Amino acid sequence: MLYLNRLVSEVMLCDFFSGVEAVSFSHLNAEDIRLGSPRSDKLKNPMTFRGIEAGMCHNHFPGETRVHLNYAAVVSFYDTALFPSLKFLRSNKERCDHRLEGIDSDDVETLLKTLGSILDGPWDRPVSGIDWKSFLRVVVDGYVGRLQYLNYLLNSAMLDPQADAILTLKKVHNHISGMLSPYRLYSASPPEIQSTSTHSWAIPVFKECATTHTRYIDSNPSLSQRLTYSEHLLLNSIKSVSKEICRVIAGMWAEGIERGVSKEGFAPSRLEAQGLVTRWKGLTEELMVWLDWSEWVTCEPACGEEVSPTIFRLFIMNAQSYMMYRRYVTFPLGHSSQVNSLGPTRVLIRISLNLDVSKM
Repeated sequence: MLYLNRLVSEVMLCDFFSGVEAVSFSHLNAEDIRLGSPRSDKLKNPMTFRGIEAGMCHNHFPGETRVHLNYAAVVSFYDTALFPSLKFLRSNKERCDHRLEGIDSDDVETLLKTLGSILDGPWDRPVSGIDWKSFLRVVVDGYVGRLQYLNYLLNSAMLDPQADAILTLKKVHNHISGMLSPYRLYSASPPEIQSTSTHSWAIPVFKECATTHTRYIDSNPSLSQRLTYSEHLLLNSIKSVSKEICRVIAGMWAEGIERGVSKEGFAPSRLEAQGLVTRWKGLTEELMVWLDWSEWVTCEPACGEEVSPTIFRLFIMNAQSYMMYRRYVTFPLGHSSQVNSLGPTRVLIRISLNLDVSKM
């Protein structure tokens, strides 16, 4: 059994006599690993910190490469067809606050039956042969940096009162046009006279963008029929993610074309330009929150070399609204999470977007 989240990776080995052979039993020097007050002159808890440091080597893709997931037998608790009771329990909660607590008995029975059918079946059962790890990564790699830069362009205009909103719109639209360049069909162009702004002329571009990675599987019956239930789940996840990304960026691109953003004579009023920047910014941020990718969980600007990137979570209670706010606290190397005793130590607090790799 493999358990993964943004900061923890566990492998549960149920039978040490099945496929495992002990190589060595080493009697190591024991050190005091009890949590103590942090000190700035030396590492107070070296074993504790080094254990965290070793695990952090696998925080990001490709993760722990010695463990190979069987994507054809993945079971996801985000599969609402198998576990409908969890959908309500997750509503209005951040990803790291999702729990199985409250799952109903029918869903538990479904889980046990599903796991039983996977574990009791033949391990060499026929599968599609699709490299799902690479497939999923292609989608993330294609957009993770570009969406982050798009968000940066839009936010830079909002944070600087002196920023030229028209220049920002041109930069943003040029960037989006580049993102869509592999899908911008020659035949896709707006009509000279538009009665409505539905962007219907851009639908072929949207479809080309949304289906480019999955079209072959859908059009190949012999391949699609070999997909397991889990593979269909992964395929549908890729489809929904691609569709939402392309819906947002193709919509902004089409609107920019219709408004003439890329043309030399584009000269809206300052208020109109700022309104469009604000709306595109909202669409971009909403998309990034929905995607929830862990690559965006970073400190900006990045921490120095002598600061541990280990993320500790603090929950600060707001006395008026009783709302919980998540913060990042970055501690110097070797220091524990006892914030009150840090004294003059540099503590960085960041707002967390709580983003994770994919939607399943």
